Amino acid sequence: MGRMRKRRNVWLLTGGIGSGKSTVRSMLSKRGALTIDADQVGHQVLEPGGLAHDAVAARWPEVVFDGIIDRKRLADIVFSDGSELHALEAISHPAISATLRKWVKDSDAEVIIVEMSVPRDFLGVGPSRTIVADVDMPTRKKRLIDKGMAPDDISRRMAAQPDRDGWVERGGWVICTDGTLEDVEQRVDRLWPQIESLS
Repeated sequence: MGRMRKRRNVWLLTGGIGSGKSTVRSMLSKRGALTIDADQVGHQVLEPGGLAHDAVAARWPEVVFDGIIDRKRLADIVFSDGSELHALEAISHPAISATLRKWVKDSDAEVIIVEMSVPRDFLGVGPSRTIVADVDMPTRKKRLIDKGMAPDDISRRMAAQPDRDGWVERGGWVICTDGTLEDVEQRVDRLWPQIESLS
């Protein structure tokens, strides 16, 4: 009989756009976690040969140029119309889920953190293993504007996500990302032993 593999110590890291998820993910990576950006997986499944490419190209042919999906044009469509966003999610989410599950299954990492910007549990991980990055709305908007996002685009994307309370309710663990980077580092330091201890 082969040796049984221990249960994966998999966590979700989520939160609204501009909440500081990527900053927290980078800090967790420095502490030894394997971190996966589900948004990058979402980009991958839309590339030629990706699991969602053909279905998305057939549904929105106007965003396809020389066989390549223009993600910005696609985003302009889906974040302006809730029904279009739901249609995209119905295609892309199963593809993202399948890819994430394979990556987790094939990994030998002790701790795996999956960052995702949509309130969807692709991996069967409950609230006790969900970390929410949280900060007030003005700070989120300022961060996004500083990154070069247009205010109208920010508003559309935020409207497509839960409000702040909705995000916080999804996690068993909340890391506030206000203050300095050193402040956030200290909060991550306090959480890291809890992450490592769960298996």
